[in-house]
Amino acid sequence: MSRTLSVLKRSHVIKRKKTLLTLATVASLLSGHTAVAREHGGEEFDRIPIDCTQIDETCGGGGSSYVIVPSAPEYIHYSPFSEKGNLKVEWAAAYGGTQVPSYKLYRQDNKGSWSLVYSGFARNQTFSGLVDGLYRFRVQACTSKGCGDFREFVHSRVSRSKMNKYVPRVSSTGSRARTFGSTTYDVAKLGYGFDSLNGEPMNGHCWTNDADILGGGASVDEGDMKFRAANTHSELYAALDLSEDTTLNLNYGIFNAEYHYKKKLVSKIHNVGSEGLIIAKLENFHRNEYTKSEAFLNLTPTAKNYLLTGQKENFRNTCGDEYVSETTIGKLAYIAIHVTSDSKSISEVRSTTEEIKGSLQGYASGGFSETEVSEITSKYKGYSISVTASTLGSTEGITEFIQFDKFFELYNQFQASEGTAVVKYKTKKYNVPEELSSQPHFNVFLDYRPYQNFIRTWRTYDAQLQERCQYFDPNLFSELYKKFDAEARRVGYSNLGTYCAIAKGLVAENMQHCGEHQSWSECVAPVSSSCQDSVTGNSCTHYANQVPKWYEDRDSDELWVRIVNASIDKKYASATKYMCLGPKEIVDYTKQWNNCGEYCTSDVPGVGIDFLGGWNIDAKSHRIVEESSGDYAGQTCLKSYAKIHSKAWWKSGGKWHSRQTLNKLQAVDEPYIF
Repeated sequence: MSRTLSVLKRSHVIKRKKTLLTLATVASLLSGHTAVAREHGGEEFDRIPIDCTQIDETCGGGGSSYVIVPSAPEYIHYSPFSEKGNLKVEWAAAYGGTQVPSYKLYRQDNKGSWSLVYSGFARNQTFSGLVDGLYRFRVQACTSKGCGDFREFVHSRVSRSKMNKYVPRVSSTGSRARTFGSTTYDVAKLGYGFDSLNGEPMNGHCWTNDADILGGGASVDEGDMKFRAANTHSELYAALDLSEDTTLNLNYGIFNAEYHYKKKLVSKIHNVGSEGLIIAKLENFHRNEYTKSEAFLNLTPTAKNYLLTGQKENFRNTCGDEYVSETTIGKLAYIAIHVTSDSKSISEVRSTTEEIKGSLQGYASGGFSETEVSEITSKYKGYSISVTASTLGSTEGITEFIQFDKFFELYNQFQASEGTAVVKYKTKKYNVPEELSSQPHFNVFLDYRPYQNFIRTWRTYDAQLQERCQYFDPNLFSELYKKFDAEARRVGYSNLGTYCAIAKGLVAENMQHCGEHQSWSECVAPVSSSCQDSVTGNSCTHYANQVPKWYEDRDSDELWVRIVNASIDKKYASATKYMCLGPKEIVDYTKQWNNCGEYCTSDVPGVGIDFLGGWNIDAKSHRIVEESSGDYAGQTCLKSYAKIHSKAWWKSGGKWHSRQTLNKLQAVDEPYIF
């Protein structure tokens, strides 16, 4: 299969070349959905993904304009699962010759008939207020010559959280804040119901009034700063304290109030194991607040009646599995520091990451001056260092920065903030009512524990899926994901973007089943024979098993060409070097560098070029090509070429010396670990 030689431009405009092409040549280039790049005058054209099978008379010759029936847009994308009833659909541009195509978008509801939902020139539409069900979209491009083929994507399931359909009772009496000294502390979540499966408090409590809830409190002054390198997903979860949910089967659990943000932070972290990653945990606690002893707490009559009459589900809907018995007030931050380098090996990046970690620990423990901070940032200028932060108690939410010095800004901001937010919850189980005291706890309350184990399994599976699918995710690589998908097809892996979307949709759907007791009958493990895609009937892991694990690798070699002998006449010399991909290897387009200065005109995605010396250089090129003949026929290679000259006998010779690196990803079919 012929491969695209550079990133395709959406306009698909054919660049003018020094050699004028005839219209017949242009037409031949335009014909076919995957027109192969051809060489003209020593240069290559990108293949052009259009359909020119129904072209008018001006396309084949004699005119300067042409209109064609467009092919299907290259992609259509939307979320395969939504809990909000909102879906944004977007699609790629199509090529219509000299006529800008319009688009027709169709929607299928619950496997019914297709209906036209949009017609126009835009390339995205948002649909809101969708009821629960299955939805599918397809789009086609149209010109005056007609409409092209459809492009479709996987189905999307809309399923609002059933828990959200119940509105827990929220007391309007009493104070939900306390003032100590000059600082007011939020105690709003104290005594509230707690959803132990999703690890978050609910919107209200089941005690008679606020006065029954608030007990004592104590001032604390505890702070901690930890810096931890994470080379695996397990180390990442441990560094983020996401292992805390393992205490849920004990008498009480301790939950981080940032749990929601930490889950979002994890979704922002990719390439774990193939980049340097430091997790900085900064925390400072000021005060603990407690509920009264449960002997002095009274459930509302309605909540108690649920238990006495065996209405476990209604009790859980309103009161949760447990209640928040203690809150810790202060501030907390988790900061992910990503260290990457296009030109360094993974081992070198990890070694440097350890150095950076040591420098940051020194800064945090003793404090550095502005000069010292500047020295640290300058020392690692050869690396790309970005920062992603999840904070609570100073600023709140997820923030992303591409500059390393933002870490120091965040650190100083954290240190200066007052810290008045709830940063930890401690939970307790409800006591069994006295009337039912002879019965075990989970005879009276709904037993969520088996489904908690399923959720953990789905999380483990999802982390592995995310690692494999990152290169095919349009949310991470807005343009490159299409090149990765095409490259994967070349080595025998088709439709990985679609397979990943289906697999992720199934994860979200099944996580919801396990997190809501109304759907527990549908909560199963990923590898269970009863876990199926309701649309295709395939197993839940069928599509994920089509996606290999990708390991980073790189090959480097040097290109030499030199003229050393003096000559009265001008002399020329050239050399070509090939580095080719293996059977299951693709180009890693996320890495590229160019250390050639004036000797290299542009970067080549996936290629690193280091100029090591030379003079009297006539031509040089570094291209990813698929050779059609010769010793490398049928192989995809980095082709490096240089041509030099020697001016005359009274001048010195010529030289080109460079090192080329082909960055690549190797596909390995590995089983998932559950």
